[in-house]
Amino acid sequence: MIDYLFLGISIIAIYYSAKSTSIKWMPIALYASWLLLAICILNERFGLFHVNQFVNYVPAIGLVGLHLYNRKYCQCDDDKCLNTEPLPQS
Repeated sequence: MIDYLFLGISIIAIYYSAKSTSIKWMPIALYASWLLLAICILNERFGLFHVNQFVNYVPAIGLVGLHLYNRKYCQCDDDKCLNTEPLPQS
């Protein structure tokens, strides 16, 4: 249950981080890392395929690292540099 709570809190944090970043690739990297983490957690729950337990840490550490990098180097002081363009649609 804690895993799902973490996923919920982290997607909210990603949403707000993606709105206030100055680097255009950062939202894509944050959402991709979250998606990989969600896949790992769901795979662990349902046992779809066998992976080493340590593989689950890779997207989690990536997500934390991207958040810290975004927080330190990619924040804007004014509204001029905000990434207000929508993400590309596939």
